[in-house]
Amino acid sequence: MDQFEAIKGEASAIEAFAASGGRFTDEPDAAGTTSAMLVAMSGPEAIAAFAAAGGIFSDRRDGCGMTAASYVAGTDTASIEAFAAAGGTFQAGDLAAIYATRQGPKTIRAFLAAGGSLDCPPDQYGTTPGMAAAQWGAKSIAAFVAGGGRFTHHRDKYGLSAMDRAAEYDAFFGAEAAARGQGAVAALEAAYRAQALADLRAVFLWRAERARVRPPLKFGRAVAVPL
Repeated sequence: MDQFEAIKGEASAIEAFAASGGRFTDEPDAAGTTSAMLVAMSGPEAIAAFAAAGGIFSDRRDGCGMTAASYVAGTDTASIEAFAAAGGTFQAGDLAAIYATRQGPKTIRAFLAAGGSLDCPPDQYGTTPGMAAAQWGAKSIAAFVAGGGRFTHHRDKYGLSAMDRAAEYDAFFGAEAAARGQGAVAALEAAYRAQALADLRAVFLWRAERARVRPPLKFGRAVAVPL
């Protein structure tokens, strides 16, 4: 049994492989997949057993640009927590943010608690973390905002925006909440308004600071003017 076959079993198979002298390396198989990537999708017990057996979670990417962190982010809260406890890390800019926000509010919070960042570029389909959060309703939108996420008006390769995703959620899953003004569209509109107000305040503060400090005078010094 090699390291890849061991991962396909339960945690006990991983433990047995290590006990027999087997080693988990970062070398990929023919498809570019490492044992760490496979175990990341195998549940918290397997992740813990893998780490105890000396396995490491590197930043190696497979043919799809995915890392072990990307794969575990798309699973569940328990697996993300086990991954972090085993020394796994989420790198800023990694697509893990998109996969985590697709799983709902609990996973978003677990991802952030494990050191994940919501700042990453769109994936190959043009999907952003904000779009993924909007697609899963008001609670996911709230978790995304609470974690410092920012919604944009970016559109994916199909021409859909975060607002389109929110409208789809309301149509299929949240019609009653939407009728009460508590649906995904209403939550996203509130998030956009809050962002706009924050941006306006930032501009105001910037202008106030510029007005406070005048351009250099003949002595070459700026003059602070009380507001």
